[in-house]
Amino acid sequence: MLRPFSAFILGAVVMAALPCFALQRTFVASTGNDVNPCNVSQPCRTFGAAIALTDPDGEVIVVDSAGYGSAGVSKSVTIAAPPGVYAGISFFSGHDGIVVAGTSLEVTLRGLTINGQGGNNGVLVVADHSRVTIENCEISNAGASGIEFTGPDTTLSIRNSVLRRNFLGIHARPYAAGKGTMIVTDSVIADSATSGLEAHSNVSGSSLVVLADRITATNNVPFGTGVSAISDTGTSTLVAVSNSTISGNGFGLGTQGTGSPKMTVSTSVVAGNSGPGLSNSAGIFLSRGDNHVHDNNGGGVQTVGTIGSLPPI
Repeated sequence: MLRPFSAFILGAVVMAALPCFALQRTFVASTGNDVNPCNVSQPCRTFGAAIALTDPDGEVIVVDSAGYGSAGVSKSVTIAAPPGVYAGISFFSGHDGIVVAGTSLEVTLRGLTINGQGGNNGVLVVADHSRVTIENCEISNAGASGIEFTGPDTTLSIRNSVLRRNFLGIHARPYAAGKGTMIVTDSVIADSATSGLEAHSNVSGSSLVVLADRITATNNVPFGTGVSAISDTGTSTLVAVSNSTISGNGFGLGTQGTGSPKMTVSTSVVAGNSGPGLSNSAGIFLSRGDNHVHDNNGGGVQTVGTIGSLPPI
């Protein structure tokens, strides 16, 4: 039988031999330091340091307003800033703001302000067989795409977010065969140098399904399209737009490619675009009778190509 003192010594040795476990919740603050353990009383300074010490399925919480640096995400984690707190990420030449890469991930980015300073993509999602959510975020000034989504067999949800002044607003393009699903709701895509939202299946065996509901795509000029569906040979692209406003772009809504992309539009306003409001260069384009398509193309022809009817069910 161990004496009390011996038991104490044995316990201390065992505890010293145990690894330093990560935390379910880590914290970053303007006064933090990356040598800290990232707990609430000793927060870290950057997202990268906090993510490294966060358990899978854990959370990184922003304490106060500051810039917290770009980061890679390769585990299931939520990065969240509460309302009223500015959580900034600046990304520079040759770099992205946030890169989500891995397999079978569950990642949420909430309340972040991501601003390019000559960098590539605001958020790059290359994870496969994963679910990624971007909500209440503002992404601007990306030299490539505000959001670049390339992961196969992954679902990306974008909610209540603003993308503005990016070269391309949201770009979905698979890097391998498989199905990608993107759901964009209650979001604004504005002032892109090219297109607002582009879904482009270009790898043989790849498919994209994009559902855009209650979005505003505006002033994506001079030659860009508010929302486009592009499908190359051997691929499939479906884009469904509903309850949305598409205005002030080069084209309103359009299809392109050597494959057979499909686009549908319902309960939406497509007006004031410098080119045609609805343009079907390839594939299938269906419009329900409850859309308002007017004052596009300088008041000239409003639609180009065959626009079919999408009957209500």
